[in-house]
Amino acid sequence: MYINWIKINTSPVCFGARDNSYGVFTIPKAGHVFTFKLAHRSGYVNCDAATQYQSNWGCIANLAVFITDDQQQRILPTDNASFHGHSTPCLHNIVYNLPGFTTDSPELRFNNFSSPLAVSKGEKFQIWYTEDLKDCYENDNYGQTCADMYGLYL
Repeated sequence: MYINWIKINTSPVCFGARDNSYGVFTIPKAGHVFTFKLAHRSGYVNCDAATQYQSNWGCIANLAVFITDDQQQRILPTDNASFHGHSTPCLHNIVYNLPGFTTDSPELRFNNFSSPLAVSKGEKFQIWYTEDLKDCYENDNYGQTCADMYGLYL
């Protein structure tokens, strides 16, 4: 079995922290993908007006980036990520931790799917900052992160 990372985008994919400013990437090659990863190119996102919360992928010490299908259903991180959040319903399970990655890591590699995800050429996926996706406490968010997208193809 041959497994290879394939770059998906031709120009950086950017997503913001509020106002439905998700990024979109389009699958260039049909196949089966074990997972996706983002490689930071520029920018930052922020969950608060305070500049010390600026990061590549999250809020304070928590990751806060979801990959969704085009219907905004989360596909990554998988359910085996270490999710947490507060008791406020809209903030429940929107931040998480992945071993080996922080909010300022140069790359964010998600856990593998339990079985490879079949993808079609031209299929679109979205990258969301989680508070933006949930329309929850995003009024003080700002910034935009741009990244390269990679798929781990079988």
